[in-house]
Amino acid sequence: MTQSSHNLIGGEAFRALPTPATLVDRQGIIVDVNDAFLEYARSLGQSIQRESRVGHSILGFASPENRVPLAALLESARAGRSSDYDIVHTLTEGGQRHFHIVGRPLRDAQGIVNGVLVVREDVTADVQREARRQLLFKLHGEVWRMHSTSDLEHVLVAVRDGLRRLDLPFEDCGVNLVDDKQDPPHVSFHNMTRDDDWISAGSDAGADIILDIWRGGTTVYRSDLDKDDPYGEARDIESVFSHHVRGVVDVPFRQGTFAVNSSLPDAFDAADIELIEEVAQVLGDGFSRLADFHALQHPFGKFLPNHNGNFM
Repeated sequence: MTQSSHNLIGGEAFRALPTPATLVDRQGIIVDVNDAFLEYARSLGQSIQRESRVGHSILGFASPENRVPLAALLESARAGRSSDYDIVHTLTEGGQRHFHIVGRPLRDAQGIVNGVLVVREDVTADVQREARRQLLFKLHGEVWRMHSTSDLEHVLVAVRDGLRRLDLPFEDCGVNLVDDKQDPPHVSFHNMTRDDDWISAGSDAGADIILDIWRGGTTVYRSDLDKDDPYGEARDIESVFSHHVRGVVDVPFRQGTFAVNSSLPDAFDAADIELIEEVAQVLGDGFSRLADFHALQHPFGKFLPNHNGNFM
């Protein structure tokens, strides 16, 4: 270990850096880790001490998928070049965190590289923001291409893929369309399961529940059906999706509700609900656009999905 690498930054100044950082010498041996790094490790479920890292190769602590890019980063720094790469940590309790790793060469008074500063920046919020933007953008495109309810399969594929990229803890998603031009109103269910099966059918089972939520006009979250099943729906939901469901969210829009479920209790937090509501708003805007379009084509008709799956 070369102590000059440590002195280049200064012990107290280095440890006070707000961003998780590791200081290594030219051989990749850890000289120091700062306080923010120790907190970063704890946040990932790793309770480590500074003494357990100092004096060991940084590559020895790298995961198999991280070892190659980290070795390349160290090599670039020894050659006097800064470099970077991205990693993803999957958390034990579920979900992921994204980090941007930057390596900067450190030079002594003669300009010789004698160490590397490895900095980790949590970019999870940026990654999720971009994934959210992409989801809504793609969903807009799929919704605008709809001509019949059969096109909802493509819409829900886009929804499912986008929600997965955002680590939403869900299993299945669906659109429940309400035709209130009939008496009694008719509800058709269009679901994409966790096994990528497409289920589309009209059914009396659950129709009253959807109508009640739709008429209420506000999001309804049943957080744990094992503890509280206000609509008595748990058994019917399980028969549709062929697995145990604990949590269900329905968000009403003009033509029905958008729903997601989870096998976990209390799966969705406020941010998750907000995202689900955004998806429902895009769906509602799309159906309204179709209603206006078909009204122009058929000025004496009404917009609704008929039993053949075509918009009238």
